[in-house]
Amino acid sequence: MPGLLRLYKKIRRVPNDLQFYDVVRAGRVSPVLAITCRGKRDGGGAQANACISAIAFAHACGLTYLHTPFQFVEHAEGDQAAWTAKWEEFFGLAAGERVIAPTHDAVGLKKFLDQSGLWKREGIVVEAQHFQSVCNAHPEIYAAIIPSLREKYHAHDKSGIALDKGDEDVTVAVHIRRGDVSVSDAATAGRFTSDERIAHTVREVLAVLAAKGKSARVNVYSEGRAEDFQFFADMGCQLHIGRDVFETVHNLAMSDVLVTAKSAFSFVAGLISTGVKLYEPYQSIAPDDWLTLDADGNFDVRALSARL
Repeated sequence: MPGLLRLYKKIRRVPNDLQFYDVVRAGRVSPVLAITCRGKRDGGGAQANACISAIAFAHACGLTYLHTPFQFVEHAEGDQAAWTAKWEEFFGLAAGERVIAPTHDAVGLKKFLDQSGLWKREGIVVEAQHFQSVCNAHPEIYAAIIPSLREKYHAHDKSGIALDKGDEDVTVAVHIRRGDVSVSDAATAGRFTSDERIAHTVREVLAVLAAKGKSARVNVYSEGRAEDFQFFADMGCQLHIGRDVFETVHNLAMSDVLVTAKSAFSFVAGLISTGVKLYEPYQSIAPDDWLTLDADGNFDVRALSARL
């Protein structure tokens, strides 16, 4: 029966991690099963997001999470090994977790699902690049791990990172994805958000703040040339273009209001943040307490006003 069910779900193109979730929730696997996230070689934000999905999955299902340190992170500035280690240390996802060892019996997720004889075997570690489909289907599972994510993040001292704050009542951080995306590139156009749409969201945020009698500082973070963001400078925004990537993540996470881009980079910052998050839908579905932007950059202004 498990084989037929697996085949049926494969035909329906149900992602492997969702199939795994169903198997675990049904009690068909060993209660001492462990999982780990490894195999990704993309950006630091994307890899942190993948690990977080594994932590959330393990917590929701009562499994053990074993941390696999980042092996390779793209866009290295200087020595590759040092760059990768810096990302690993920055998010601190290993804090309080056991780290996977060479002696662990690791099995790929697809192989594990295809061989039901492994399901009850003790000592198995199921590995996958991410468990994002489960988090997208059940975003409520983030809530239980967010406090520990913040503890992990702050376990490594970040007091030396300058915060882009002034005398204003509220700091608004806006992440604009540029550099690796372009509206003229068919492969990346879906990750591009126009200046006009972002500006509309910013104006709506400022209007809510003004109605509450609060002053605001708007910080714009992106890549490229400063002159490409003159539109936002003319609006009174403070530009932070091409700055240190770790300073950017930290300032996004520490803002009072965060406007995300279609990016794991600002999504992970949002999970760490205790501020209000305005979420532009993309590959990762946000927790229920985030405010979702529509296709025109609108959001529930009354909800923002209440949360401020």
